[in-house]
Amino acid sequence: MKNTPFNLADYNGQKVLLNFSAVNCGFCKSALKYFNQKDYRLSNKTNGVYLNIDKKIDVADYINKINVPFQVISDAKELSELYGVFGYPTFFLIDEFGVIENVVVGYNEEFLESLKM
Repeated sequence: MKNTPFNLADYNGQKVLLNFSAVNCGFCKSALKYFNQKDYRLSNKTNGVYLNIDKKIDVADYINKINVPFQVISDAKELSELYGVFGYPTFFLIDEFGVIENVVVGYNEEFLESLKM
């Protein structure tokens, strides 16, 4: 959202959670509310990235209403297609070596809880 480049290679040695989302997705909003719980923090070796397929203006309006605790990337439709995303939310957990460790399609509290510190 701040026009800064994003490169997964910058996170070498750390896990990355890619959270593919859409503005009009109720389960995506539920996931954000889960991440925003007072006692929720991602493990200290995991960085969250919120990738929204919608246009920047729509995402900006959305994140003004609901806090997104991760770096935000809008206009990520092409990237979601490259990752083969077919439903939202979709989570990709990428390990310290850049290998996809887990993919979860849909809202899954058990998975979200497993990422917790």
